[in-house]
This record gives sequence, C-alpha cells and structure tokens, in this order.
Amino acid sequence: MNAAAAPRLRARPVVVQADGLGQVARGRAILEDVGFVLRQGELVAVLGPSGAGKSTLIELVAGAARPATGELAVHGRPLEEVPG
Repeated sequence: MNAAAAPRLRARPVVVQADGLGQVARGRAILEDVGFVLRQGELVAVLGPSGAGKSTLIELVAGAARPATGELAVHGRPLEEVPG
C-alpha cells in the first residue's frame, strides 16, 4: 500500500468493532479475547482449521448468539441495540 492510501483507509468509518470476544460451549473455550475493527469498504476472510471458532465468530457478529465475554459494536452501537 502506498503512503497516500493509508490516510484514506484510516478515515473510513468503523462498521463493526469487537473487543475481548469470548465464547464457551460445553465447558470448552471456543473463542478467547478476539478483537478486530472492520471499516467501511474492507473485505475480510475468516480462516482457520476445523474447530477454530470461525462459525462461532460469524454467529456472534450476525447477532445469532451472544458472546460470553467482550463487546461487539455495529456503527458504534452495542450489537444488542442495533435494530434487527
């Protein structure tokens, strides 16, 4: 990435932000201390081996499940306050 592009990327609004996300299933930690920032216009991929928690992370971001720990915000609002 060239130096001129970097400021434009930082200036894009944050769409989804996660901090300290964790999830437990059947007494086992599925996700621990996951954090990220997704900005408008970004494309991302969630990669990992089977059982790494990819589907669980997508369920949390989609609002299909609630995290055991951490915070998840969409457009700066806690996910539970975002209209479905």
